[in-house]
Amino acid sequence: MGADLNTEVGNRIRQRRALVKMDQAALASRLDVPVSVVQGWESGSGAQPLDLTGLADVATALSTSIADLVPAPEDDLTDGVRLQLPDEDSSIVGSRGGVDYYVYRCLVRSPSVPMLIPLVVDVLVDDRERAEFNGGHAGHEFIYVMEGSVHMQWGDEAAPKTADLPTGASIYISPYVSHTFTALDGRNARLLAVNF
Repeated sequence: MGADLNTEVGNRIRQRRALVKMDQAALASRLDVPVSVVQGWESGSGAQPLDLTGLADVATALSTSIADLVPAPEDDLTDGVRLQLPDEDSSIVGSRGGVDYYVYRCLVRSPSVPMLIPLVVDVLVDDRERAEFNGGHAGHEFIYVMEGSVHMQWGDEAAPKTADLPTGASIYISPYVSHTFTALDGRNARLLAVNF
């Protein structure tokens, strides 16, 4: 962590510790560290930096969450809006089984809603026999078929459920449901995918 972040986290640890009526010695005892280490954290000295595991231990000892001990992400909104212009678009090729499978075009994102991940996905594989499942996502997913048609498979890879979906179809996929798409009709397809 940088010096400013160390100071901010240290201040939050000190404030939370005071709120729960715990002195530095009691916190140090719960964490099995010297009092000088807690003093260093609270001063932001960075002499013994906190890693994510250590921060989780401090949060547990103070009956709070890591999110309460770290600063909120910087607000990148202008009067509640975040714009992304076409020249800011970034694309990533997703390969599966050694084959270029999807092209992901990353749409606007903001740390104010970190779980919202919108993408335009070009489906490059048009052979359902080469379908590769993804294992599912940690969040919910909404998909809209923008162009072309897709063959969707989901669930158990050995005996998946299937559906052929035309342009205009929309799909909801709950967390951790393994799925895959392949293009139909011998041409690429395009999806709008929003993970949240």
